[in-house]
Amino acid sequence: MSVTLIVLFSTCLKETLANESEYLIVWWNVENLFDTVNDPRKNDDEYTPTGKREWTEQRLNKKFENLAHVIKDISKRNKKQFPDIMGFCEVENEPLLDQLYKKYIKAANHKIVYHESMDSRGIDVSFVYNSKTFRLINKKVIGVKIYDKPTRDILLGHFKDLKKGYDLYVFLNHWPSRIGGEEKTELKRISAAKSLRHAIDSLLKKNADADILLMGDFNDEPIDKSILTYLKSSGSRDYVKKGTKDIKPMKLEVTIKRFNPEVDSAKGIEKTYITEADPHERVLDVLNKIKWEQDGTLSYRKSCAHGVCGSDAMMINGENKLACVTLVKDIKSDKLFIEPLPGASVIKDLIVDMDPFWNKYKTVLPYLITDEPTPENERYQHPDDHLLIEESTKCILCGACSFSCPSTWSDSEYLGPAALLKAYRFIFDSRDQAADQRLKIIDNNKGLWKCYTIFNCVQACPKEIDITKHISALKRRVVEEQF
Repeated sequence: MSVTLIVLFSTCLKETLANESEYLIVWWNVENLFDTVNDPRKNDDEYTPTGKREWTEQRLNKKFENLAHVIKDISKRNKKQFPDIMGFCEVENEPLLDQLYKKYIKAANHKIVYHESMDSRGIDVSFVYNSKTFRLINKKVIGVKIYDKPTRDILLGHFKDLKKGYDLYVFLNHWPSRIGGEEKTELKRISAAKSLRHAIDSLLKKNADADILLMGDFNDEPIDKSILTYLKSSGSRDYVKKGTKDIKPMKLEVTIKRFNPEVDSAKGIEKTYITEADPHERVLDVLNKIKWEQDGTLSYRKSCAHGVCGSDAMMINGENKLACVTLVKDIKSDKLFIEPLPGASVIKDLIVDMDPFWNKYKTVLPYLITDEPTPENERYQHPDDHLLIEESTKCILCGACSFSCPSTWSDSEYLGPAALLKAYRFIFDSRDQAADQRLKIIDNNKGLWKCYTIFNCVQACPKEIDITKHISALKRRVVEEQF
């Protein structure tokens, strides 16, 4: 018998596994379990005695007491010394858990599985397990790639029941939060879901009957896209293991605008392919399938395949999109018409000449300029100052916005939305000292004043950046400087 469970926003799980083996397994987001010492590698300044939270030893001890009280109560109700496996989220370091169990819970047989990720705040996930119930076979770290900064990894623990020899695989998660808005942060949790799904598939490929437990703080609900679509959960215990087996493939008619400079006229040709695809597959997967199975001459750019590098921007059913983040089911049609980005010179098929785009990008001096001496570590910035540029920093330079702009189509010298957005990113950066220089570069009818606020760029941006808003802010800045 195999068991697959997803635990969301709960603190305790008690589940009977195969052959009457009963385990007490608990998950808890303990919310900011920091020590009181400032770690220069982490953004933990507020959790120090002199920090914003006034985090003293007395307050830390009180938190330990409260945590221990709850864990003891759960254990007592289930006639256990402490949980067989307990997953924690938001723990700064391993010594904190050791102190909690030794001093406050007074557990003698606990062992800790801790991993320190690249999370900027340094709050990570960890297991504490009863060494009389389980033996840790190994641990594995599943990295989560998101587009703007490192985040917490997923921790996989492979445990073996010491009495009956059963293997249990536990994935402990703490996915990116919704700070900044649910919609704007959704792609981050989707990235975590993809990483987790890939790890599950890899495990099941080796052991189709593996007992798998998924738990942690997913920061999403079971009906959200990250859980339902990408993790492929339906609420059924067996569905996650089945993966895509029960999903019927769609028959697609894919028409691609092709161009081979050696044989085709300037207009190129349209070629149609018939293929099948999982509704949850991406347009990039469809293109790969056509190239690998039907026509190896098809050419297009791709790299990371996770909406980070911006390589595979193209026109899909009349809209500029990234092929790697556009799902087949979201097209809402069994016909795909794929073209190169409009307004660009085509090198071959879906590959366009990006040199003019990059030359315009270089024009606005897209890098920090300052006379301040180079610091030993980072150039710090107040959070309020960072808010001014935060949205603009998410640009991945895919070009979808610039090649959707009618002003770009009609005037090859127009800088375009992407370059102007990058100018904004540094003009409004409190650490930069070249704002006036950049304003002079963009204050003309080939720069700011060629933007007629048509909003095509906003619709085309795969990162949902309000580019027109940022360009308008630049216009106001120019006027304020003059008057």
